[in-house]
Amino acid sequence: MGNLAHMQASPDVFSRLSSDVDRDGDRIQDFFVKMLRISAVNPRMGGPGEVDRADFIQSFLQAEGFSVSRIDVPDSEYKRGVRPNLITKLGGADNNRTLWFLAHMDTVPEGSLELWNSDPFEPKIEGGRIFARGAEDNGQSLVASLFALRELKSLGDRLPFNVGVSLVADEEFGSTYGVKHLLKQSLFSATTSSWSPTPGVATEPTWR
Repeated sequence: MGNLAHMQASPDVFSRLSSDVDRDGDRIQDFFVKMLRISAVNPRMGGPGEVDRADFIQSFLQAEGFSVSRIDVPDSEYKRGVRPNLITKLGGADNNRTLWFLAHMDTVPEGSLELWNSDPFEPKIEGGRIFARGAEDNGQSLVASLFALRELKSLGDRLPFNVGVSLVADEEFGSTYGVKHLLKQSLFSATTSSWSPTPGVATEPTWR
């Protein structure tokens, strides 16, 4: 808690972040729409998988000056051979501590097109909302995590600890090629803190 309290002791940090996000709103929306056009339906559900979406996100991060670790997990039943996972970090004063944000790149299928009012892979913006397959699960938290990291980087202030974003594959079909594989590789050490946008968190709510 001490480090978090230290962050809160900078009274202008959150106002600066809020101002920067407002300023970049159009760019965030443009990135979101372009990403949603790239189908990432889980291949176990008949989709093309996460490779193309991962390529798009990786290019964005690298253009923003982030170093990206890409972990391609072999999947012999998938025609493209691997399931990608992307890891990036913003370094802090204490390199032994990392606050991780997790989101997943894959989606479930679009289902019956008759139930859609628009093309699920051609995002529709209406009433301040974006309608597309995967816009909510898990696109919104993925994009929010990326741009939050970008805005933190742009502040130029050294954080008390690392902030990392882990974008994983295969969440919609058991996570074998995603977070389960990363855990087996000890990516998240015992000293890290982990926060994941899962049910119970506003970014990926559980519907009743």
